[in-house]
Amino acid sequence: MRVFLVIAGLSTAMWAGAADPDEIQSRLDEIARINVTQAWEQSQAMAEQLAAEMEGASAEQRAQLDLLFARNLALAGRYADALELLDPILDADLPSEQRLRAYEMAANYALNKLDYEQAFTLLRDSITLLPEIDRPAPQARLLGLAAYFHSEVGEQEMAIDYAGQALELAHDSQDAREQCIALHRLALAQFRLERFATAEATHRLQIEHCEAAGDPVLSAAAKNGIGNALLRQGRIDEALPWIRSGLQRNEEHGFRDGVLASRRFLARGLKEMGEIDQAEQILTELIAALEREQYWSNLHECLVLLTNIADARGNPAQALAFYREAEAARSKHLERERAMRLAYLRVEFDTRIKEQELALLREQNRVMQLEEDARSQQSLLYMGGTVSLGIIGLLLLLLLFRTQSERRRFRKLSEYDGLTGLYNHTQFFAKANAAFDESRERGCPFTLIIADIDYFKNINDHHDHLFGDQVLRIVSARLLEVFGKAGVVGRIGGEEFGIALPGKTCDEACDQIELFRRIASVVRADDNAAEVTLSFGVAQMDDRDAGDPSLEKLRRRADHALYGAKATGRNRVVVASESHVE
Repeated sequence: MRVFLVIAGLSTAMWAGAADPDEIQSRLDEIARINVTQAWEQSQAMAEQLAAEMEGASAEQRAQLDLLFARNLALAGRYADALELLDPILDADLPSEQRLRAYEMAANYALNKLDYEQAFTLLRDSITLLPEIDRPAPQARLLGLAAYFHSEVGEQEMAIDYAGQALELAHDSQDAREQCIALHRLALAQFRLERFATAEATHRLQIEHCEAAGDPVLSAAAKNGIGNALLRQGRIDEALPWIRSGLQRNEEHGFRDGVLASRRFLARGLKEMGEIDQAEQILTELIAALEREQYWSNLHECLVLLTNIADARGNPAQALAFYREAEAARSKHLERERAMRLAYLRVEFDTRIKEQELALLREQNRVMQLEEDARSQQSLLYMGGTVSLGIIGLLLLLLLFRTQSERRRFRKLSEYDGLTGLYNHTQFFAKANAAFDESRERGCPFTLIIADIDYFKNINDHHDHLFGDQVLRIVSARLLEVFGKAGVVGRIGGEEFGIALPGKTCDEACDQIELFRRIASVVRADDNAAEVTLSFGVAQMDDRDAGDPSLEKLRRRADHALYGAKATGRNRVVVASESHVE
């Protein structure tokens, strides 16, 4: 156990000195205030001193000290250690409000530790404690956390609803810090819905409450939020002072993740202002930290900025290298989003199953009671009880059928892309790999195609995201129409598709591509129409795969061919040759 946790553990073990319980509580309250208003190292020193003087303290006071230690661990970025410290508090015989606080913190830290299933399970368990809580402040804090979690898994409207409820309860509590937290959660959900002006206004209101509460960490987060919202609106000159102020606050109070966010926003703003050298230096320093912490979405954003900088400087080789790293980061981010979404769905599904099991148990208990009553009644009442049992059995069968139907639906969600209906990234490569192995064993040709819609961002910008979704659906339907009978088709990225053609040569694959290009040149939806082109990279299994065959090698060749198609003007088909990419 690390020294930090050894010191924290003293609050629940043996104590060297003794102190009056009222004096202990007074000191705990003061440490809690310092913990919010000052750098975490200051409250840590005070808490370590108090830990040695806790003889005679109550279980609630010892738990309160452990909660303070856990928050400091989280502020230092040590989420696993914080969870280890919180674990015994979750099942302890403590007041409901204190246990709720422990559950809320544990769920938040589990999400930051990327343990999504544990995070959503803890959130679900904490919500079950909500009816036991009378005060609006802890209720507001929990609903605000629920808003944040649902925003992370893409349930933005539900996140807005939770955040609105949290804000109402925070106002009722008349607690400035709870209002600060609730406004922060609401602004994050608004930002995810790209309501940048609204999020900016919410963050500005948040600062007033955070400053009144003396919470520098959330004040810095609000300043970062204002700066980022202004960047998204193109108001760069206004954004930079807010971002620099947020960076200074985060550095002063040792909030590591806040510093990373501030520096990322600052780099984007400097790049937009033309301060390329400064932006490049900050981005280069951020890359290692973001990769170490596995913040793939943020890493992708920084690598895209570096790609643009290298391209502006006329360095295509470096730009291509950054682009490939950015695509790898984006792929890992998409994998993480899928994992988070599936964890959310699994917990939701398990919750429904448990509710149905409880309903079944209640019905079974009622059946047993009916049977007991029926034994003491006349034959007619017994017959009535038998009929009741039949109805209940039918209900049980219906519940079982519904459970199986739900299970099938969740299995389909895990295999198919929700927007296009094609195989998702994981399922496509599983199917393609099986087809590749079978083709190799039978000595048949096998061709892999990687396709990407050209300038898809422009389609979203010139029309809207709804039309962009329609483009993805229509292109997917036409790909399935042309390639689906003989091959495997999947959506493997945002606007990127994979096509596996067992039994087909490169020439046959190219013939099918030309057929697709003839029928997919124009996409119409509602009153919008757009010319849509795709770039294709094609690779066929050949002698190079004989020694150590794998679909991954074939995919790399197809990817290189796709890069060649994009680098030479897009809207073309490039076939990976034996010695180089044509």
